[in-house]
Amino acid sequence: MEFNFNNVPSIDDLHAESTKNDNTSFGQQITKDVHSSQVAQNNPLKFDLNKTTDNSKITRSLGDDYSVKNLAEHSGFVSMADRYLDRRYGSSRERGETNEDVIEEYLTHYRYMSNNTLDLMQEVDFLRGADKQTKDNFQILHTIYQDTPNFMSEGGGSLISGVGDVVGSVLTDPATVVGLGFGGPIGSILAQAAKQVGKGATTRMILKTALKGNLKKIGGMTSIEGLLGGMHEAQRQELMIEAKGYGEKDIGKIATSAALTGGLSLVGYPLAARGLANTVGKRIPHARLDRIDAMRNSSGEPPTPKTRESLLADLKPSELGTFDPEVAIALRNKIDPPGEGQLLDKKVTVPLIKMTNRVAISMISQMRQSLDPVQAKLFQKQMIPDGKGGTRMERNSDLIFRALNTAEVIDDEVVTRAIKKQGMSVEDFALLHRLTAREAAQTLVAFRGMGKKFEEMAGVDPDLAKRLEAVYGKPDDARGAVATIYDLLRRADRETRAMMVTQVATTARNVLSGAAYLSFGSAAKLLEGTIYGVGKSLQAVATGKASIQGTKSTGAQIVRDAASTVISVLNTKDSQALANSMLQHTPNLHGTLFRSLQETGNETLSNFTRSMNGLNMAQDTILRSGVFTDSVNMRMKKVGLDMEEYIAKDKDIPMQILKAAIDDSLEATFARMPSSPFLKAIVQGVERAPFLPIIGTFTFPFARFTADALAFQATYSPLNFFSAAGAGYRATRNVIKAKKMEGGEAKDALMRTAKLQGEDVVTRISQGAVGSAMLYGAIKYREDNPNIKWYEVMHEGKPVDIRAIFPMSPYLAIADIIHNLHNKAPDEVFGQILEGTTGSQLKSGSVQGAVGDLFEALRDLDSVDVSSERVGEMFGNWTGAITGRVLTPLSVVRDAAAVFDSSEAIQRSTRIAVGEDGTDKFLSAFSNNLKSKLPILQKDLPEYQSPTKKGRVYRQSPFATQLTGIKPSEQRSRVETELAKQGMETYKLFPTTGNKEADYLVNKHAPDYVNTILGSIISTPWYMGLPQSSQKIVLKKRLQEVRKVVKGLAEGEGYMQSFKAGKKFSVFDKAKWSKLPNTQKRLAEEYFKRYYGSSVSQLGAYQAAITIGRALEKAL
Repeated sequence: MEFNFNNVPSIDDLHAESTKNDNTSFGQQITKDVHSSQVAQNNPLKFDLNKTTDNSKITRSLGDDYSVKNLAEHSGFVSMADRYLDRRYGSSRERGETNEDVIEEYLTHYRYMSNNTLDLMQEVDFLRGADKQTKDNFQILHTIYQDTPNFMSEGGGSLISGVGDVVGSVLTDPATVVGLGFGGPIGSILAQAAKQVGKGATTRMILKTALKGNLKKIGGMTSIEGLLGGMHEAQRQELMIEAKGYGEKDIGKIATSAALTGGLSLVGYPLAARGLANTVGKRIPHARLDRIDAMRNSSGEPPTPKTRESLLADLKPSELGTFDPEVAIALRNKIDPPGEGQLLDKKVTVPLIKMTNRVAISMISQMRQSLDPVQAKLFQKQMIPDGKGGTRMERNSDLIFRALNTAEVIDDEVVTRAIKKQGMSVEDFALLHRLTAREAAQTLVAFRGMGKKFEEMAGVDPDLAKRLEAVYGKPDDARGAVATIYDLLRRADRETRAMMVTQVATTARNVLSGAAYLSFGSAAKLLEGTIYGVGKSLQAVATGKASIQGTKSTGAQIVRDAASTVISVLNTKDSQALANSMLQHTPNLHGTLFRSLQETGNETLSNFTRSMNGLNMAQDTILRSGVFTDSVNMRMKKVGLDMEEYIAKDKDIPMQILKAAIDDSLEATFARMPSSPFLKAIVQGVERAPFLPIIGTFTFPFARFTADALAFQATYSPLNFFSAAGAGYRATRNVIKAKKMEGGEAKDALMRTAKLQGEDVVTRISQGAVGSAMLYGAIKYREDNPNIKWYEVMHEGKPVDIRAIFPMSPYLAIADIIHNLHNKAPDEVFGQILEGTTGSQLKSGSVQGAVGDLFEALRDLDSVDVSSERVGEMFGNWTGAITGRVLTPLSVVRDAAAVFDSSEAIQRSTRIAVGEDGTDKFLSAFSNNLKSKLPILQKDLPEYQSPTKKGRVYRQSPFATQLTGIKPSEQRSRVETELAKQGMETYKLFPTTGNKEADYLVNKHAPDYVNTILGSIISTPWYMGLPQSSQKIVLKKRLQEVRKVVKGLAEGEGYMQSFKAGKKFSVFDKAKWSKLPNTQKRLAEEYFKRYYGSSVSQLGAYQAAITIGRALEKAL
């Protein structure tokens, strides 16, 4: 049956039944509905909370017996606990079947709330938005919990459940994490004990047991644990204030709790170092390091720095022989011709030549070990003219001379490692060439290649360039002052972008992303190994060599290979030691692995910025060193080399393997410069446009992450099946081509290429299968949770925004499009794909707002009214957002302060700039961006006004968000849930008026009418029976009516504000004028300047100008 939207009931129809026996007007009825909906809109459908329970009867009938058995037998108490838990956890709650199950769930909830700071913070968040009866119920439940016997006493309920709750709540508390990391488990338990007031018996009993035989494990970090202890007490008091509706915090108790928690965590500190070190030392395996040490010891002597003779021995002695003195004299004559005066002091000449020879031999040795056959062959001995019309084999001196003279074709890191292995730095080696008034590279023919190589390396490594300036002097710079300013801007941009990721929350999210990377990689390797294992097993069956032992061995190896990266990361001390050993002679690679930041790479940063990124760099080091070590090991195995043997004997690991492993480690932290020429060009283009919006780092501060995220998403998706098909086609083509060729090096090379392509096919199929499984899981999750936004997951009854947690959001974005494609416009689909696959950076408040301002300004460039106010506000937001990057670390302080002062948790509006002219607007917008990150000062900003929720909106557990990286939202009302289901963002419910102050007033008046009018219709059977696409149309039609009412009320308040301030116009007048067509604006401006001698904005006569502009256009 076709649906006729003309028959949609109006608001008057919906209220006809309630008003036909009532003389109140429609407006009065709306007001009544608004008032009554304040509580009803948040109530769960399962229970009617308006039917209050006589709480006094519950307490009287229970008497003094608060045992679990007696509580479970009292239906009234069970009902109260059941209702409260249902309100608290919503649809995410899994309710028990019996009364005893409900009571155990209630006790579990309160145990976690009492012992765990994060749970306590979430409870405070919940009570802030709860109605009075829910708060009353909480107080009763909390009081009874305090008097309930603990689980180790008679009547205390399940012992297993109780132990699990206490252990689980304590181990997941931030104070415990700090204690385990720095002071040992007992210090953590002591710190937890200090937080207990009413339930101290349980903690004391656990503490007594835990202390036995473990005193040496008690540790430090007093100040941090003390702060967390104070936070716990502050939130406990906040919870009771919210429940009672009155009271103030007891600062003395908070300080005492902080002192006790910090003090008890310090118990036994002198014993902690040795005791904890011994314990950890016994538990962490160092098998690889032990094997390497055994290899070194078996040789009888520790490895010594290589001499020229030992380096020559590494080459083929039968070919090279010893150094030929006659050739050395000839070489010297070429460098320093006799009869023309000695250019070099003889005392210096010989050491210089010897040192240079050793470096050249090292480079030759490394190049001969290259995995690239072309490079490996480049420095084999060749036939050269003998000067008599014939040819001869190159001597050692010829080979050395050729290596030096063509050094520019050798890999930078090969040259660096060759120099470092002689115990010198690159700049020191360059200094040996600077022995005359002119640069050695220009004087010594044989060393010109080295001079060119130094120039090339300096262009790649800015730090090396600065050090070489001291040797060769600064080259002429024709770019002048403009280039200097540009370089300073790029440096400032790098510094400020690095400061943007200094929050603890960023580190927490990076840890989650790293864990996802390891999980995806392990799953793919497990599948890849299984494919190879099945093939190997089938081959064994076909040849009659199958055995149970062989199958077990293959299976175990598959699991070991799949878990190798994870194990390497967890064994961080081992991996870092191995990585340091492998990269000790390649400082650039070493710096990339251990010191580079995600978006700035290994470029120069100040010590301050690096120190502020300490947490990020620490977690990056753990993940990268583990991935790097495992990658080197696996890649060397594939070519028949042993990583441990190479490290033990101080052999040079092939540079291609080291560089590939570095790329793998950067990929794990999404910090690799893209290998795709297209993406690489985009990233470099963005990074070369410092602070610029739209095309530069202002809009895309994390371009490198975005590019890596796109590459990761393509790898772990069904798209990789197509890439696998392409690789398979190329492999098949090469095999067919090779079979047609005669035997020889060319055929062998083509078969090796085909083999690598075949392996690539299996890898891509495995990765694509893992990504497809993830996408399928996301689709199923979206089907099971249609009432949330695409970028959310439900946790404890509240939606959690996961856009900042990669790679979850891309899968959910695509899954939502597949699930709701019929209900989305094309522009919505495109925007969602863009946001889901590139991350949430475009949604960050300051960036999004400033870019929006710029677009508005560009739109009005041809307008006669590009006012100084708009320009000032735009530049204020732009410069404020850039400057605010530096203040990002203070956001952690702001969020910590919110634990002690609830007003710090109030969500604020940063987009409202006030003032009478452009300068005022600039200063206001600029300062707003800075204040938003600063504790105390942020209170000067106006409170955020939600269009769907009346009253204050609080940021949910802001300090918990810092610790976990997870950002929850407030529990939603029925209307908000329905809007989310329909994909209707709350910030888009009311179109912008063109003036942010006017928009603020609209949002201020919206909640009552949005919840009443939309709430009335979504609860009707008629609406619930409509298909989803029809429901969305109905809501949009009702919103049109809501907008009329709300806009009228907002305009009325705007005019009253103007009247009280003595102004001739309101913010709505300015908004209407800003949206007037440009033709009408021009006509009005010309009219005002001709007849009044001033512009419209100077007189503030916006209403009159609007009327005049429209009239003049009609008259034309």
